Amino acid sequence: MKRVLTVALALLLTAPVFAAKLENVPLVDNHCGLGMKTAEDADKHDRTCLVKCAKNGYAVMKDGKLWKLDEKGNELAIAALKKSDKKDHVRVTVEGEVKGDTLAVESLTID
Repeated sequence: MKRVLTVALALLLTAPVFAAKLENVPLVDNHCGLGMKTAEDADKHDRTCLVKCAKNGYAVMKDGKLWKLDEKGNELAIAALKKSDKKDHVRVTVEGEVKGDTLAVESLTID
């Protein structure tokens, strides 16, 4: 059991972490976004659904890959959505650190 825990801890500590700035990428909620395979599908996702599904959290998509936003990113996304008058094609610029498939967000703005 100790061996398994040691290996698991080593893998967690070596997970890649790097700074990222993703510009003009689609914002999707985690409920609907998981079924979207391309940015074109994500652009069809409207603001009403994004606000309605806020409790599921958000993700951004680039090159067919989803990165889930952390808690701060989710808070910034819902605040930006509530201020925005965009109806669809909701794209954002987000900066933060990529940790596996999650983005620890420092800033998020709707484009």
